[in-house]
Amino acid sequence: MWQSYLLGVLLSLPAAVLSGTMAFVFNPVTLLLVHLAGPFVRLLGRLPAVEAGFSSMGPYMLTSLFWPLIIVPLHYLNYCVLAGSHWAFAGLLLAGGVLVAFMVLFLNAYPI
Repeated sequence: MWQSYLLGVLLSLPAAVLSGTMAFVFNPVTLLLVHLAGPFVRLLGRLPAVEAGFSSMGPYMLTSLFWPLIIVPLHYLNYCVLAGSHWAFAGLLLAGGVLVAFMVLFLNAYPI
């Protein structure tokens, strides 16, 4: 059992590096996560860089680098600890990705 999760961690590290360095420009998952987290950062009085342009490339790249790293822990949490369904895993993955994007945007945002 633990061998499969170790293999998943070892495979998610190169996927995160590939996603964060080369595929962040045309990654629709990163685009979705950043645009879902942007309004929550604005509610806290900060201005996130989610508009088009070179100023938004940093948050897109960091979100694209970090969100693949949450797949294996959330898989273990959903299926082994909580004994959830596939839809519960999809919801956890979306919520975790939005949380990662929120943290990246909040740390890179400017005060209004």
